[in-house]
Amino acid sequence: MDTQGLLVKGFKARFYDLRQLLNGGYFVYLQALKLIELHPGNTLLDVGCGTGKFLRMLRNKYPLADLYGIEPSLDMLAIAGRENRKKNARLHLSAGNAERLEFQNEMFDWVLSSLTFHHLPMLLKQKAIEESYRVLKHGGRILIVDYGPPSNLLARLYGNFIWSEHAFTQENFDGELYRILTRTKFRVETATVQGGIMHHILAVKEP
Repeated sequence: MDTQGLLVKGFKARFYDLRQLLNGGYFVYLQALKLIELHPGNTLLDVGCGTGKFLRMLRNKYPLADLYGIEPSLDMLAIAGRENRKKNARLHLSAGNAERLEFQNEMFDWVLSSLTFHHLPMLLKQKAIEESYRVLKHGGRILIVDYGPPSNLLARLYGNFIWSEHAFTQENFDGELYRILTRTKFRVETATVQGGIMHHILAVKEP
């Protein structure tokens, strides 16, 4: 898909889940899973669903919810398709960009984005959150799981020496996600910080 964001392709896509496992990504997903509550018939959109790992966890926990995932990297989407080859009428995967969601207004109860926003430059971060606001129902919730302002010395050192030059992570460290959410008229309900650097930002679209 045509986007100015950073795409995970080729070799990196093939071994993405393994890298995430080694980096503690599974525990990040477990924490995110605790923050999501779906009821039968609820709709959730995973923006930047990657290989579909988290969607599979959601499907196992909430088999009666309607789950959608979009991903701009066709290599990642192909893996997601293979991993989800078991047919499920409630799970929908498609190519798409965070900054241009091809869904109707007020279609979803939840929007989720896990480890995607640090791949987006500032303008696309803004557009992605605006688009998320558009497709959410009134009272719907967005959960953004990504790098944020480090909360302790070890996290600052880890961020500065390993992640600050990766993609567009520095903007996350500067707290831009919180500012964009506020400007877009989301109300941040909770912000859980995991490992001093991974933020789980839960916000609601107010009526």
